[in-house]
Amino acid sequence: MDAVLVQIPLPVHLDTWAILNEIDPHKDADRFHPLNLGQVMTGEADIFPCTPAGVLRLLDHHGIRIEGSNAVVVGRSFIVGKPLAAMLTNRNATVTLCHTRTRDLTARLREADLVVAAAGRPGMIRPDMIRSGAVLVDVGTTYLDDREAVERLCPPEQLRRFDRKKSAIAGDIHWTAWQKSSWYTPVPGGIGPMTVAMLMQNTLELFRRRGKRS
Repeated sequence: MDAVLVQIPLPVHLDTWAILNEIDPHKDADRFHPLNLGQVMTGEADIFPCTPAGVLRLLDHHGIRIEGSNAVVVGRSFIVGKPLAAMLTNRNATVTLCHTRTRDLTARLREADLVVAAAGRPGMIRPDMIRSGAVLVDVGTTYLDDREAVERLCPPEQLRRFDRKKSAIAGDIHWTAWQKSSWYTPVPGGIGPMTVAMLMQNTLELFRRRGKRS
């Protein structure tokens, strides 16, 4: 076996950290073992958690400048927000890590060149909360089964999806904010596929490294 993935979040009766601690750090495909997260924080990692890695790969691919930018990450999970904040800091961005209890979130967002939303609150970031020309990266993925909520939070094509499938997907950034941005990732179809791609890359790299260790 070359790689192990623990599908998080786990059921509430399971101890997430106890399970992650049982994984061989060398086989940890999503890099959530405490040793691997520690290396992310200290800047010593060369394999990264999949979703944050996907965010940075997408920004780099499109030539979005990270160094020197004012970045606001909304969401403090160890899955996305905390490692991404560290990774952006290690790339010389000035990072503010916010969350759903941050006071005056709007004031912080309006100063941001780059906004990454990963709080799991659909539509929480509205157009009036961001400055014109900001880069918007939406990691949020919330499934909606209420048509009124879909009409309020999703672009028209998602309403058509709801009429077909009785569910739709909303991001944390309200879709009407896209027109104020210089660049944005849609939901669905933005960071989700990048997460899968980075998982495949991590798995392949762990396979290669196992061959070198054996």
